[in-house]
Amino acid sequence: MRGSLSWWLMRPFRVAAGLWRRDPEYLAQLGLAKRPNAGAEASSTGGDRDDPAVPLVTGSSGERCAEWSVREFMASTYPDLTGLGVYVDPTPLRAGRLTLLLESLNSLDVLGTGATALLFAVALARHRGVALRLVTRQAPPDAPTCGSILSLQGWRGTLNTTFEYAPAREEARRLAIVPGETMLTTSWRTTMAALKVCAPDRILYLIQDDERLRCRTHDERLRCTEILCHPQLRFVVNSRGLFTTLQQAGMQGVAERGLVFEPAFPEPLYARQARRPLQRRRFILDAAPGDPLGLFPRGLEVLAAVLEQEILTASDWDIEIIGADLPNLRLPRGVQPRTLDPARWREHLKSIRQADLALVLSARHAPAYAALALAAAGAVVVTNATATNRGLPRQCARIQVVEPTIAALSAALAEGRLLVETPPERIAHQTAMRSESGWETAFAPVLDALDGS
Repeated sequence: MRGSLSWWLMRPFRVAAGLWRRDPEYLAQLGLAKRPNAGAEASSTGGDRDDPAVPLVTGSSGERCAEWSVREFMASTYPDLTGLGVYVDPTPLRAGRLTLLLESLNSLDVLGTGATALLFAVALARHRGVALRLVTRQAPPDAPTCGSILSLQGWRGTLNTTFEYAPAREEARRLAIVPGETMLTTSWRTTMAALKVCAPDRILYLIQDDERLRCRTHDERLRCTEILCHPQLRFVVNSRGLFTTLQQAGMQGVAERGLVFEPAFPEPLYARQARRPLQRRRFILDAAPGDPLGLFPRGLEVLAAVLEQEILTASDWDIEIIGADLPNLRLPRGVQPRTLDPARWREHLKSIRQADLALVLSARHAPAYAALALAAAGAVVVTNATATNRGLPRQCARIQVVEPTIAALSAALAEGRLLVETPPERIAHQTAMRSESGWETAFAPVLDALDGS
């Protein structure tokens, strides 16, 4: 019966079922669509009607009122905007705690920004002598992945670490918060969620991408911009190029209270794997298929062009494409490329160490991890120009940054092939990566600055 206890208890399930069915009448009740034939009904009566997109019910005195409160509607319709459910733990930890708040952490993150977030959190917790808690919102945290990241980077020692899952649902289990807890957030959404339960001066936002480019709606972009301009938050930005981009875009919070580090590519991890005698050279295309900010179609066009022009030939080169669930492709001149799922990170790392020439394409305003990792391992890399990566050739002369036209990218790959074929002693002066030797060194200035803030 409507209004009974069982009716209220079953409401979340009715909401989920209605959204899954995409029932027009039900979506109209939630205010997400107009009722079918609403326009025809209005025109047939000839009079003004109430907006059919607003769900209304009749109150006890006969007046009409909204069915849901704003809080209820937001929680049911936009769960990813829901704040964290927390309670205060009256028994404080002896040394305090740092909570790393992530959307997710899985095998795709071992060689990317997820790994950087974990490494920074571990470094900060050790620096302050506090416990570390890792909390994810989209999927339960993968503890073995965390172990793989730390082991791969050669990080040793013990740290009091716990793992929790806090899905973006109002009825999710609440998290305990201890007095003086610090939140290390990794996206505008996790930062917004933390702000609803934590003072701004206890939040540190680690920025590794220009998230404004990933916003699906104007409302999301508004919220993202508000976070980046927040007058009390503290920010840590991965790469000077990304910091400059956000600063020039008027993100005042980042510009005034942002600290910067450059990503590190430790030599032991990216040591080049020697090629056997008579072994063919390896070309890699990494253009992020499936990513809205990837340039995979352009990458395929360029690869087809360099094969047609015999800049690369099947007799001398193995062709590899990075991406998951790719179809079997037949390239010009009968070339059959090998595909590699980046989630298989051990094979991916081996491929990076063996690459000779690479084309890396993306429209992201973020640290060029793929290009820098390949260059650190000794490959010649061609990549498209973005707002954040034009300074890459100053970090390593093996990286060429050009405009993303087929002609420009093809010409750069032709130059890159000549560089690959140059005897090593003639290009030894160009191979050094001008980046920090390790993550501890890269993080040190930021950790010291946070102590003084």
